[in-house]
Amino acid sequence: MTPKVRRGRLVDLLGALRFALLAAALIPASLAAHAQGFTLPPPEKVPTFLGIDLPLRPGERLVPIGNEGCSFVVFAPKPEQFEESRKVWEKYKWLGACRFGLAHGQGMIQSESSNTPTEALALYGTLISPAVTLTNGDRLDYFFSGTAFNDLSSKSLRAYGYDGRDDDPSRLATFEEIWIWQGFLDFSAYDASGNIRKITITSPDLYYLCDAELPAEYKAFDGEIKKTCRRKKAGKHMLVRREGSASVSFYNHPVVWMKTCPLFENTNENECDRVLREAIGKDYAAFAAIEAGSPAARAAAISEVFARYASLEQAVEARLRNVGSGEQ
Repeated sequence: MTPKVRRGRLVDLLGALRFALLAAALIPASLAAHAQGFTLPPPEKVPTFLGIDLPLRPGERLVPIGNEGCSFVVFAPKPEQFEESRKVWEKYKWLGACRFGLAHGQGMIQSESSNTPTEALALYGTLISPAVTLTNGDRLDYFFSGTAFNDLSSKSLRAYGYDGRDDDPSRLATFEEIWIWQGFLDFSAYDASGNIRKITITSPDLYYLCDAELPAEYKAFDGEIKKTCRRKKAGKHMLVRREGSASVSFYNHPVVWMKTCPLFENTNENECDRVLREAIGKDYAAFAAIEAGSPAARAAAISEVFARYASLEQAVEARLRNVGSGEQ
């Protein structure tokens, strides 16, 4: 039986996190090269009990979590991005420690509609997406490029798939390795106006198009769809590339590329990974570069967060020393 990617709660939560994690991502050649035309707003002024403002980066905002007293730091350089983040996080709770009023360390995130929390890591309010997430044989790999998480120039790539390899599943895979039978690639980028643009590559079963009038978005691919529909037994899987704004679901993004998934020899199983590189096209080298540099880039970005908050931690230590010595 062909393994299926069981996204379920994992992908639902990742969708909610996309405004709080560094959702800024790879900038492919077909999109803007960099958001250089957009000026980030100044850092939000948030004083602490030490009389020192939180060392927020330009574009970072605090979003209160559903339970009072703790906040996440989100990268929302535009008001509408912040409002969307606020609406998302008011439905979640952080089950973990807070530092300077910010979610910090290992904890759990729980939604209003679920009794099952999800493990998460926050560093001074910034949620850090794990490099690898394994769920019942499926995996999500998160590749990152940049010097800081919350920055317009940061790049990321997420790859969902089935982990069918026999080696260590905790290691960072390539985005082609995990695309076995059926998968999902997600890229996003800030354009020159400071808006998030996304590219997704999926392999849906489009059997429902075979006996129906084609919607307008598929008419340009009529010949390829007919080729898929001529199959007698196999699922009608096609590799589909969409591009559009992150403010709407990727299902509503225009289809810009589409091709029938080939079959394994003498089987009815789809082998969509054979045309994955063609779907990625001229952006392949950029994707591979992000993948290769991800471990070092993630470590550097984590260090950047700790370095920014070092002065606050030092001020706390100085205050405790003064209290211990009887000074006021």
